[in-house]
Amino acid sequence: MTGENETVYEMDNEKLVELRKHQFILLNLTFLFILILFLVLSMLDITTKQFYFGSSILFAIQLFLYLKFGKTDVLIHTKKMKELHKYEKKKLGKEERKQRNLVIGLQFFAIVCFVMMGTITPSEKFFNLLTFSSVFYFFFVMMILVNIITFIRNRAFDRNKNLEGFTMKMFLINILFVFFIVSILVISSILLIRL
Repeated sequence: MTGENETVYEMDNEKLVELRKHQFILLNLTFLFILILFLVLSMLDITTKQFYFGSSILFAIQLFLYLKFGKTDVLIHTKKMKELHKYEKKKLGKEERKQRNLVIGLQFFAIVCFVMMGTITPSEKFFNLLTFSSVFYFFFVMMILVNIITFIRNRAFDRNKNLEGFTMKMFLINILFVFFIVSILVISSILLIRL
């Protein structure tokens, strides 16, 4: 093991806390950006189909960027995030490939789900069917859930020296999260069809 890799793997706790705080700041700034984007889109006459198919295209672009660069946050890949990714990749070891396959699988699943939503939902004006309070509520709940899941994942990652099976545990947590979100989308689509 080289001196550089050893430094990354045995990262100082104070430095690690700083990097994790930076990660959470970027995570929540991303949510804020998406919320602002939603509010901007609310001023346009987009349909439910356009929204879901547009979302599937964005997920496809993110998947392409991940396959090409190996990072889901390539557009906000700051110097501190590079250092954090380097630390995580080194510590994961053989689990890194499993995690990569997990990310690819989940993103592909998200693309399929949004395409399905775009197929089964009626072509109504998307934001005419939503209120600002419902949009804020949805994003607030999403932000809380993602922050909790990220905190649990980071805490388990940083405290455990043996990460064998770590990817599968995170996979189960992500499946529950995705199931929750998809359930909301499916129920919303069914209610729209009945209107």
